[in-house]
Amino acid sequence: MADMDAFIENSDERLPFLIRESIDEGLDKSRFSGIKDFLFNKKIYLHILLIISYTLISFVVILSFHQPISQRRHNALQDINIYYEPRKYSLMRDSPYIGPPSDDVDAAWNKLFNSMSVRVSVSELSYNNQESVPLPKGGHLAWLGVYHELHCVKVLRQANYRDFYHPNITVEELRDLQVHADHCVDLLREALMCHGDTESLTTFIWSEKWTKPLLSPRRSYHRCMNWDILVESLKGRIVDEEEMDGLKNPRLTV
Repeated sequence: MADMDAFIENSDERLPFLIRESIDEGLDKSRFSGIKDFLFNKKIYLHILLIISYTLISFVVILSFHQPISQRRHNALQDINIYYEPRKYSLMRDSPYIGPPSDDVDAAWNKLFNSMSVRVSVSELSYNNQESVPLPKGGHLAWLGVYHELHCVKVLRQANYRDFYHPNITVEELRDLQVHADHCVDLLREALMCHGDTESLTTFIWSEKWTKPLLSPRRSYHRCMNWDILVESLKGRIVDEEEMDGLKNPRLTV
């Protein structure tokens, strides 16, 4: 047995030189072929990985362009703070904004408009593809869209109590008010259809007094902007009454 082991161990010594060289050469070629196959396969895998990556990137880019605009919200001013929270709408009896004219109701409405007129830069106007009146202390005058909508609600409320807010109104002034009110009705229609609430349901109940269904008093949750956070982020832009009073129409000056 020992002789056999010795034979195996020394068999390489007994092979002719050319035969050994051929075997070694074959082994080298086999190793090279294996390495070459490995590198080739690695390149294939790398190309497949790149193709998948480019496909995914292209898909994401294309998808971003085809997303509904509501999923790609655009804020007119980039530094304002917008925070949404679930909230139920107020009951009529709890709202400080409704009812006959009074000091308290008017004060509540006036407070809403404290941050209505804001200062914007030329670059911000350009970002929104807009132009506006320059302000005496620099910058330009603007309202966020929500304030225009609130202004229209206020116009309609005051038109509802016309005898109080527009006493002794002339025929011409009444016509102007009606035009203004019509503008506001249509602007609010556009705004509601543009930002339509699809996240809640209005439901109905039967009453012992009416033959038709009535609106249910049960309130739903809505996705609402935190108004206080928005107003706080506008404080540095507010144009005060003194500066607003200083605005003069250059087209009317002599």
